[in-house]
Amino acid sequence: GCSKQAAGLPARTVGVDSQHVTFSTQRPRLLLCAQTNYALDEAVERVASHGFFRRRSHGGGWEVPSIVRLGAPEALSHAIQRFSLDAKCAALARDPYSGGGGGGKDAMRLSLIRSADVVGCTLSGAGLRVLDEADLVFDAIVVDEASQATEPQLLVVLNRLAKGGTLVLVGDHKQLPPCCLSPRAAAAGTSRSALERFCALGVPVRLLSIQYRMHPHISAVPSLRFYGGLLRNGVSAEERQAPWHANITSGFGPLSWHDVSSPCEQRADGSYLNHAEAERVAALAYELLVHWPNVQIVVLTPYRAQVVELRSAFDRHRAVAGQAGDSGGGKGSGRRGSGGG
Repeated sequence: GCSKQAAGLPARTVGVDSQHVTFSTQRPRLLLCAQTNYALDEAVERVASHGFFRRRSHGGGWEVPSIVRLGAPEALSHAIQRFSLDAKCAALARDPYSGGGGGGKDAMRLSLIRSADVVGCTLSGAGLRVLDEADLVFDAIVVDEASQATEPQLLVVLNRLAKGGTLVLVGDHKQLPPCCLSPRAAAAGTSRSALERFCALGVPVRLLSIQYRMHPHISAVPSLRFYGGLLRNGVSAEERQAPWHANITSGFGPLSWHDVSSPCEQRADGSYLNHAEAERVAALAYELLVHWPNVQIVVLTPYRAQVVELRSAFDRHRAVAGQAGDSGGGKGSGRRGSGGG
């Protein structure tokens, strides 16, 4: 949803022709940013897959922009490596017709950045010295995952915006907020994103009101809780059916709530765990596996200690299921659910 919009927005922020930019002489220079490498790489891949510059001459047609992705190569996804500044420098140095880039590696890096239509970097990467040395400003800046960006982080990006340029924030302030571990910093206001501030001040917001991922029974919850009932479904219940949905006696359905009232949350090694919740989740997972052995189960938790606790709970249930199978008194697949977080 948001990443797809982030990839398509740069063109619409600086041009006309509905979804794509029409240019005649000078192309706009765009900076594409995100809080995380993963989100940035996804946005860069979408931009690379769908050209958004349209020529007035030479038969028209869409043209893929020249892209340079800043950042350590090991932090980039495999699909994006070809756009990394280091990879482009290496390719230019090997090109017998380029003269090895001329002027050394630093001059080569600056030349590649200055000639790029789109530069991609994380929010912190917008402060890299190489951008200072390139002495660049951008006609438009698009920030994906803007709800996770603190205001100081966004100020680094804004320093790169040309006078009269366009800033587009893509995100959802109803979802993940910025990560702020310091209570003192949070009290000073850094736990609130610029996107949330702008929304509170009445800056126009475009809501992506159609969702295509969730079963309608699931999407009804965030729609009513966070979006005032405005969220609509682009998929039907039939398109998101699972085998256990039809079995009304299973107690699962598309969405079910289980109250674990035992107050046994514990702190462990700087994280948190809850033994009762882990046991309940493991029991539910194995109940699903008994009736639907081929089902794939994913268990999500934000706490490292709870991941360990969940794995232990799954091991205990697997052992019990194995003993029951050996004695002929029951059945169990022995498959293990996956903890994540």
